[in-house]
Amino acid sequence: MKNKGAIIFLSVTITILCLFSLSFTYMANKIDDEIAEYGEAQVAEQKANNAKVDFDSLRKVSMKVYRDSLWKKEVYLGYTFQEVKGWALNLGLDLQGGIHATLIVSPEEILKAMSDNSQDPDFQASMSEAKTQQRNAQEKFTSLFLKNFQAKKGAGKLAEIFVNVDNKFDINPNSTDEEIIKIIDKELDEAIDRSLIVLRARIDKFGTTSPVIQAVKSTGRIEIELPGADDEETITADLTKVAKLEFLEVWEAAEYYPYIQKINDVLVQKGETVESEEKTEAPADEEEANLFSDTETEATPDSTKTEDTLATASAEEELFEGGDTAAADSSNKEQSQEEFLKNNPIFNYIGMDQQGNVFANAKNYEKINALFQSKEVLDVLPDDMTILWGDKSDINPETGGTVPVYFVKKGEFQEAALTGGVIVDARPSTDGRGLPAVSMQMNVEGSKAWKRITQANIGRRIAVSLDDVVFSAPNVNEPIPNGQSIISGNFDFEEAQTLSRILKAGRLPAPMDIERMVVVGPSLGKAAVDRGLLSLIAGLVLVVAFMVFYYSKGGLIADVALLFNIFFILGLLAQKGIDAALTLPGIAGIVLTIGMSIDANVLIFERIREEIKAGKPLKIAIDNGYAKAFWTIFDANITTLITAIILGYFGSGLVKGFAVTLGIGIVSSFFSAVFITRLIIDYATKGKDENAVKFTTVLSKGLFQNMNVDFVKKRVGAYVASGIVIVAGIVIMASQGLNLGVAFKGGHSYIVKFDEAVDPVAIRSELGKTFVDASTEVKSFDTPNQVQIKTSFMIDSDDSEADAIVRSKLMDEGLKSLEGLNPEIVQTTVVGATIADDIKSTSLKSVIYAVIAIFFYIIFRFRKIGFGIGAFVALIHDVLFVLSIFSIARLIGISYEIDEVFIAAMLTIVGYSINDTVVVFDRVREYMKSFGKDEMSKEDMSGILNNSLNSTMSRTLMTSLTTLIVVLVLFIFGGEALRGFSFALLIGVIVGTYSSVFIATPVVLDTTTKSKEKASEK
Repeated sequence: MKNKGAIIFLSVTITILCLFSLSFTYMANKIDDEIAEYGEAQVAEQKANNAKVDFDSLRKVSMKVYRDSLWKKEVYLGYTFQEVKGWALNLGLDLQGGIHATLIVSPEEILKAMSDNSQDPDFQASMSEAKTQQRNAQEKFTSLFLKNFQAKKGAGKLAEIFVNVDNKFDINPNSTDEEIIKIIDKELDEAIDRSLIVLRARIDKFGTTSPVIQAVKSTGRIEIELPGADDEETITADLTKVAKLEFLEVWEAAEYYPYIQKINDVLVQKGETVESEEKTEAPADEEEANLFSDTETEATPDSTKTEDTLATASAEEELFEGGDTAAADSSNKEQSQEEFLKNNPIFNYIGMDQQGNVFANAKNYEKINALFQSKEVLDVLPDDMTILWGDKSDINPETGGTVPVYFVKKGEFQEAALTGGVIVDARPSTDGRGLPAVSMQMNVEGSKAWKRITQANIGRRIAVSLDDVVFSAPNVNEPIPNGQSIISGNFDFEEAQTLSRILKAGRLPAPMDIERMVVVGPSLGKAAVDRGLLSLIAGLVLVVAFMVFYYSKGGLIADVALLFNIFFILGLLAQKGIDAALTLPGIAGIVLTIGMSIDANVLIFERIREEIKAGKPLKIAIDNGYAKAFWTIFDANITTLITAIILGYFGSGLVKGFAVTLGIGIVSSFFSAVFITRLIIDYATKGKDENAVKFTTVLSKGLFQNMNVDFVKKRVGAYVASGIVIVAGIVIMASQGLNLGVAFKGGHSYIVKFDEAVDPVAIRSELGKTFVDASTEVKSFDTPNQVQIKTSFMIDSDDSEADAIVRSKLMDEGLKSLEGLNPEIVQTTVVGATIADDIKSTSLKSVIYAVIAIFFYIIFRFRKIGFGIGAFVALIHDVLFVLSIFSIARLIGISYEIDEVFIAAMLTIVGYSINDTVVVFDRVREYMKSFGKDEMSKEDMSGILNNSLNSTMSRTLMTSLTTLIVVLVLFIFGGEALRGFSFALLIGVIVGTYSSVFIATPVVLDTTTKSKEKASEK
């Protein structure tokens, strides 16, 4: 074996990395179990005391208190519990509970704002019609709007709507409709960037672990995942509200010092002397921002640097000297810092530089925020003082970082000095020194107010606050009379770009619409984990036993490699930096990988058996077997990897989790099957006799040997049989349609749990009275006391409260008769009609692109277009066949949804089918080379194809059987959420095997050869 040392080194390295990563998962789970046990112990204690309390609330509160006590405490290898959780294997929302939301910037609101809220009836009607049309079209909103508007007004009329006195958007009376639409599209793109800034700041307040937020620019949407979150109502309100940009006057150091002392007095009275987790150091060499008129940039003085010093005890004491209130006398200067902090506990929370600027460590955010919001502190602050944080969205919460704290002039019932609605434009520019800055322009009304505010605050700071987070607090250098301002500071271009976007959030509010919302309760997630693990273990046990039964000691070696494979998959998923989560479909991907990864070993072992049968010594047979199987395995894995990559690119949420897991599984199984098994076999045969490792048993020795079936001759019958099934399926699909899931047609889906078993038919009857004129389905989900309810009620409504209304009608009206059974919604899925169409379109594209990509790869590898055509036809056949079976099954009462997870199954089938086909094609290519002719007759080619099919039949049936075993286990134990997925795979594995033999290979014959008679005539 070549490069044996490198393979051993790589194997050991990967194993160590996986062990290290998975140890954090083990420790995190162990501590989570301790937290759960603590919560149960508190409940048990209260029950023993016959206390009449809400035990669920008590359990949650007790667990939170215990969790918070451990959060910043070192619990493993010097890492805090927070850091351990960050290193642990990340579970998807379907396995741990939480909220997934897909949001889109409302294009209507952007157009209204850009038009100064034009009331032109044709403008309003065009927007309304575009919104309706977009539900059933793939064109952009702006394109549909333009078509409608031009149909009503004629071309060249948009400028009349969007030209205004402020000229906010570089639109003039001569601007063409196309130019205006480009400007609108640009504003929509920028609105996504602004929304990301706003949403990150809001999500930071939710307190969830490892939240995910990312823009999908190609669709104009933003995807958000909040693990562990369950307050759907509050989170929905926070995510969709319009951004609030304010300009706030800032209290200066000498003004807020006395109140810092009062806060300190509060802490002293409470007896608080314990230090917080992290001391705060003032940032070094921080340059203050300055605010001045755009017309005076050349006269701007250099900004003042803060001192590069820390807030030491002596410095802190000096802050209270020389003012109206003396907080510390001279004797304090002789105290040690420890003694000072004991008497002045406020400095356990905050730090100061020598200019009096206040800072805090982000690690202490929750504790400090709780202090500032406490009633005792609010009582000592004046009515027009509010404490706000600076931006900390870029700070790693695990390592912490210094964040400024601002005391601003704003009260509970006090308006801001100025709001962001007056901003006409904001963009990156340069100051008088040529350094990055931000240029800001206000409208006439804003300019008048800005002049008054800057005149009154010369030498003072004005904070730029977005949703109560201060992003900048520049000094006012001079009165600004014309509304044209430059904000300068120690910016780089990216920071200037961010600040300009923040200012634009006030100029052009971008409300977010939730197009898709999935809320998974923790109890449902735990049940999903249990089902997934049961499927994984059961499938693993069956495959391990079967391999030993068929391949003897060789099968045992393959089983060891299989265990390594699963270990590597989980270890790689747990690696920090790999943006992947283990989802329920991801567990299905691992279960599927168990079956598919055996394929590589089957290929190798079948080759070794052929070599032994030909009389080769064991070690030579092993060398030849691995050498001959390598490129077949490589090609088969590459084609499957193509489908995983395409699925990962187009998929989202759970489907992306499946794609990532499947992709890692393919790479891992290739390494394990080809290299790990080789290392073990070399060790097992070193210095041993010919019987050291056997690849057959008494029962399997003669199976599938000396086959001589004329498969090619049966192709016409296969073509006819497939045609009948596919045509029947298409007819049924045309007449009754497919059973599309909520993801593809939009609607509301709820999984509701009851205390006892319920009758879905009776519930459906009651809901029919509640959701009038809407399609409603009810079926059992996993257990008799759990049902899934789907309805299209209010799916086309523009009401932002639509989901709340549907939920209220479901619980307060539809399930009112079942109140005694305590109905509880454990999962919510809401999908808007527009995004449903987009998901459906994207899913179709992913299948088409996968088939096309594989077609070209096959041509590239086999150098003959006939092989590509055979593979292409077989893949199209498999897709249509599975869809047809689903339609026929629905006709006889077996109904499964067509949704995103079904598309994942279809692409997996495509990958599996081509995997099987490649093995046959590889043997055909091998026989063609030995035949010695580039051109051959149909009769000659027919013989080669039959020989190839017969010689690979053992491998074909073995791989199909092992894969079917694990898919069947998945179908039985995987639960209702994966029932349609596993049913599709069951059909797909069977039809994929069938098409490789009776469709793909015969099509090669029919598209590449001629009969001997026609060849001779030529």
